[in-house]
Amino acid sequence: MGVPEDLPAAAKQCLSERGYARTTVRDIVAVSGSNLAAINYHFRSKDALLTQAMIEVTGEAVAEILKAFPDDSKEWSEAFWAELIESLAAAG
Repeated sequence: MGVPEDLPAAAKQCLSERGYARTTVRDIVAVSGSNLAAINYHFRSKDALLTQAMIEVTGEAVAEILKAFPDDSKEWSEAFWAELIESLAAAG
C-alpha cells in the first residue's frame, strides 16, 4: 500500500485503540510509518483523516450486518433504514 492507503488504515487502528479524542497525528504517523506532512497533503487535517477512517469503518460494519440477513428481507431492510433515518433526523 501507499501513503494515502496507509494513513486511513493507521487511523482506524488508532481509533480502535485510543478513541477519537486521544488519537494524535503523531500516533497515526507512528503506526503508518509516514510523516506528519503526509496527513495534511493527502487529507488536509487530522479531523478529515479520522472522519474518512470512521466512514470506512462504518461502511464495512453495515456491509457485514447486511450480509447476515436473508435475501428476502427487503421489506425489513427498508423499514429499518427508514426508522434509522427518522431517528437521526429527530436527534439533529
